[in-house]
Amino acid sequence: MWIGAVAPNVQLALIIAPVTQVIFLFFGGLLANTDSIPKVLSWIRYISPVSLDIQNQKCTSTYSFSIQVYYAYSALMQNEFVGRSLQCPGGVCAYPSGDYVVSFYSVDRISILGACFTIFGFSCCYMIAGLIALRHTAKPQMMII
Repeated sequence: MWIGAVAPNVQLALIIAPVTQVIFLFFGGLLANTDSIPKVLSWIRYISPVSLDIQNQKCTSTYSFSIQVYYAYSALMQNEFVGRSLQCPGGVCAYPSGDYVVSFYSVDRISILGACFTIFGFSCCYMIAGLIALRHTAKPQMMII
């Protein structure tokens, strides 16, 4: 919503939006392990707004309401794997326990409740920023008396 409100025309918004979404998706933690991202670029994951429809099938986003992928992915991974013992066919497991999976993917830095509050806070901030940008860039078509 913010990119669409700030861009001077539709064509420029349609160029900028996909590029920023791909960058945010890559640094969100789903496509790359967060520990393997260079320190210079690691700050991007904390501001990465991407819709959640690929992360959590229960909570899909179909419009411009954005959710933090890094925090959502952290909460989802912790919810699924913490405290779980893994059973593998043949007795040989790549990951001995669910806690090892969570630490291997570096998603144990924030609690589930903290991630939920962070997602809610960032979503509100992005929505307010979009509304402010829209208010300053949109020109009223007619005056209602």
